[in-house]
Amino acid sequence: MGITKEEVISVLHGYVDEDTVIEDAMGLFSDLKLDSLRFMEFVAEIEERIGKEFVEMSVLFDKVQNVGELAEYIVEFADDK
Repeated sequence: MGITKEEVISVLHGYVDEDTVIEDAMGLFSDLKLDSLRFMEFVAEIEERIGKEFVEMSVLFDKVQNVGELAEYIVEFADDK
């Protein structure tokens, strides 16, 4: 089951202040003020939506620095067979 970049951002919006305008270049932790627990809750919701689990969670923390990179990674991961 796939997911679009817009859907990823929509899910992410549920984990930040409601009046936050999310942009690709925003840092997940620095700009959006996500803490590790909220990020893990976000990841769990994404996993449920795409029907796949992220086995290598370190990739999300190590390779993904901003919203755009996160959304692209999730879309590619969801589409990978």
